[in-house]
Amino acid sequence: MQKDEYQASKEIRAYRWQGQIDKALALTEQARERFPDAAYFDRILGDIAMSRGEYDVAGSAYVGFLTKIGEDLKHFQSFETFWSRYVENAGQQNCETVYREIVARVNKGQFADALRRKLAAVLFEYDKKQCDSYRKVEQSPEKLSNGINEWEGIEDIWKIYCFLFWEAKYSVHEKVTYPRDIKLIAVMEKHGFYEMAISITEAVLEYSKNEVAIRALFRLCRKIDDYTRADLYLEGHPEIRQRDGFNIQYEFVYYYLKKGDEASLLDTLKKIRRSAEGSIPISKTLQNFYVKLGMIDDAVEMRDHIGQLVKRTKGYERPDANVKGTEEERETEEVFWNTIKDMVSEQEHNRQLIAIKELLKGFSHELGQPITNIRYGVQLYQMKLERKLDDRESLDTLLENILSQTIRVNRLLKRFAPIVSSKSVNTRFNCIDCIKFVFQDMQMRLESIGIETQIRGVKEFMVYGDSLQFEQVIYNLISNSADELRDKDGEKKITVQCNVNDSLLSIHFRDNGRGVPRNIENKIFNPFYSTKDKEKSDGGEGLGLYIVWNILKMYGGKIRVNSSYKGGAEFLIQIPKGE
Repeated sequence: MQKDEYQASKEIRAYRWQGQIDKALALTEQARERFPDAAYFDRILGDIAMSRGEYDVAGSAYVGFLTKIGEDLKHFQSFETFWSRYVENAGQQNCETVYREIVARVNKGQFADALRRKLAAVLFEYDKKQCDSYRKVEQSPEKLSNGINEWEGIEDIWKIYCFLFWEAKYSVHEKVTYPRDIKLIAVMEKHGFYEMAISITEAVLEYSKNEVAIRALFRLCRKIDDYTRADLYLEGHPEIRQRDGFNIQYEFVYYYLKKGDEASLLDTLKKIRRSAEGSIPISKTLQNFYVKLGMIDDAVEMRDHIGQLVKRTKGYERPDANVKGTEEERETEEVFWNTIKDMVSEQEHNRQLIAIKELLKGFSHELGQPITNIRYGVQLYQMKLERKLDDRESLDTLLENILSQTIRVNRLLKRFAPIVSSKSVNTRFNCIDCIKFVFQDMQMRLESIGIETQIRGVKEFMVYGDSLQFEQVIYNLISNSADELRDKDGEKKITVQCNVNDSLLSIHFRDNGRGVPRNIENKIFNPFYSTKDKEKSDGGEGLGLYIVWNILKMYGGKIRVNSSYKGGAEFLIQIPKGE
């Protein structure tokens, strides 16, 4: 509310409190003319008119109020209060007039959709004849479809919305109503009543385990970006994860993406791959998933598979005139896929160049400081020598300064040892044993901070490389978590979950600290990027996660932050099995 509007509303309130209703009404009429877009003054006019028994004026004012509030629904409760009083006092004719005016404006699109839903929720039972028609429509899926189609045909969105609210309140869901219930869920979803549709779906799942209903639950949760109710269903019915049907596996792809469960995601893609063996639509869907996930080699392979399916189903028996077109299509597709592969490679190359640039910039800064300190110290001592002011104490101070600065340089260089050392010894080793060893080695430090640890999942996963480098990955992650949890009150936990899918190890490294803010998720793997207090933390140069990222690249692996994890920070690591 603008300053002038606020002043006007303040004066009107003052007159109303003093009982000077005529003056308040006059000021309200003036304010409506001065501020024609302000809903507040229509509401005040409606309230004053109600108190004076001028019901036609009150109704008209509140319709104006609704027209002006747009999507700002914080004052909608004022209409709910008004309507309950209006129905009690204004008489049927006035109520009917206001109701019909609201319905007309809803169907003409003069109200925002959020407001239309709110109005339907309040008024859906007002028209008794309309409610009687709902009872007939809801008796079977055919009548329901016909009724909805009829209302959509005449653009009577009001009847559809009111019908959905009526169904949500009164319909009974049991085995014999399954076809109607599934149709009802589809209608609710089509019109964006997702929460309502989820409630109906949950009712259906009480008496049926049909894949259509299960898929609907996951799809609806995806559309509201909240899988809480799907999680609850999964807890009670874990066996549905094993279903091979394409439609439910399609939803599981999005579910596992949201959860950051890469092992289950890859397993789901394998199941879809089996379903795609003889289906062009499923194959195209899977190809799109591969592209979305950056699995370009798999996408190219699926493209070739689709080509083979097309040959088998259509035979390629085309007239000669179209042969050239077919060749052009093939060449165009080839260029497209090569471009995609080049873009992905270029992205990775650019990321590496940026990382090197940041590394050199940070390295220059970190090395520059001790070198500058040494240079200034030597220059100062030279000046003292020239003026014959040097003494043993000055020399000791200079040497101590040089020694401390070289220690600082040495410490910095040692931080890079895991990724630049030429002394690495490559063997086949068990990653899980390395993880356990590092936790045992750091046990005293973790216990002194009060951190509980847990390692779950598979017991063995063999890779080829330098086990000391891999251990450095775990040391760095644990050190980060320890620094984060040091000053935390209450429970402190670090959990590692290890899963294997075919030849890929997925490590979920979690702590229950504050988590990683979204705005820095892409920065924390850059060299010399740190959010730590250097005085309190071990290191603090911002190299720990950069080194982790580089070591994992040596193993053909990768690491990222799981932004959907809400219990703290979670790093997702993937490593392929060694030869």
